[in-house]
Amino acid sequence: MIVRSDEFLTNPVVTCSIVSYNQKQWIGQCIEGILAQKFDLPYTIVISDDCSTDGTQEVLKEYQARYPDRIKLVLNEKNCGVGPNWAKSCKAMEGGEYIAFCDGDDFWSLPEKLQIQYDYMRAHPECVGMTTGCDKLDADGVLHCDHSKYGENPQPQVITQRQLWERFSNINICGAFFRKDLFDKHVPLDAYIEQEFPVQDWPTMLVMAAYGEIHFLPIFSFTYRLGHVSESHPSDINKLERKMQRGTNMYNYLHTLFPDLPYKETNYEEYASNVLLQFSIKTGNYAKAKQYAQRCGKRTLRERCCSNYVTFQMYRWLKKMSNRVRK
Repeated sequence: MIVRSDEFLTNPVVTCSIVSYNQKQWIGQCIEGILAQKFDLPYTIVISDDCSTDGTQEVLKEYQARYPDRIKLVLNEKNCGVGPNWAKSCKAMEGGEYIAFCDGDDFWSLPEKLQIQYDYMRAHPECVGMTTGCDKLDADGVLHCDHSKYGENPQPQVITQRQLWERFSNINICGAFFRKDLFDKHVPLDAYIEQEFPVQDWPTMLVMAAYGEIHFLPIFSFTYRLGHVSESHPSDINKLERKMQRGTNMYNYLHTLFPDLPYKETNYEEYASNVLLQFSIKTGNYAKAKQYAQRCGKRTLRERCCSNYVTFQMYRWLKKMSNRVRK
């Protein structure tokens, strides 16, 4: 179901996409972060909700009623997952030169974000898309900022398609900003839906990087929430295993689009095994930890400790003590 007022602006300069699922306690802050943008030109917001059951949709309808010219809703009648939900949001965008994104549990914390990215793209025609740095908000409400990490005089960096292909998890969609004409032409949104892509940020950056430069802007434009359960970060090992399997299918599909990129059938599987091993250790699931440690190979102390229940528990205890010291 699509909720859109006749007052909705159909030809903005920038369209902002939000995807949400059971994020009632956070979605308002996400929307407010976009509405608070100090941007000189018209922009709209398309929000796609993945059949939330916690009251998120009621909050969205209240915002849409308050901002009928600015907000359009896509309310899924059944849960379809992260990638398909995001693709439906993109399909519902109307007009515009540029598109920007935010997840419903995160928020834009820099009021000048849109203006900075718009001005940068206008000045750099070789750039088809960009992303930025972020602050992090943990489950205890502590904000982690390291605004010195890029040095005293940070400069934009180019991220190549090859670099993206070889690293699966270093991009966050909340900092992304793309040229809409190229996005509409090249990003295979139907595949995100049909193949149930488990993520939207990495494959989109990978595709767009084939048609121009992707730039990293060393600014902190959004805040990313840590330590809570979401569709992107499930709490159940079985759900995470299914997500990783869809990721393997996604990886193989993307290789068919770009066959010249170096391909190894087990590349994503190795990445997935590492993620699943980390999750198994964190949740104390010895059987799964042993399974995925064997898949990773006995390369590090972590993998070797997972071969025996006693050393597995000792390793978990040492990790907890180390984390407490760092805090």
